[in-house]
Amino acid sequence: MTLYLFTNDSDGESTCYGECATNWPPLLIEEGATPTAADSISGELGTTTREDGTIQVTYNGSPLYYWIGDQKPGDAFGQG
Repeated sequence: MTLYLFTNDSDGESTCYGECATNWPPLLIEEGATPTAADSISGELGTTTREDGTIQVTYNGSPLYYWIGDQKPGDAFGQG
């Protein structure tokens, strides 16, 4: 599925909670897991801890999200 950045996020921390997170679900992983990407992905994956204690994946320090309107791989309706 397509992943998105949220330009309101800063310093690697998510500002998307409540209704925002309903529409833009964060990409989460289990505590202690390490995010991995295909070799063709040039950026750095990491994690940040959300206010509720869940662990969100970051790309070059920016938290990653899905868009609720994307229903199948290749959909990218969240970006305008």
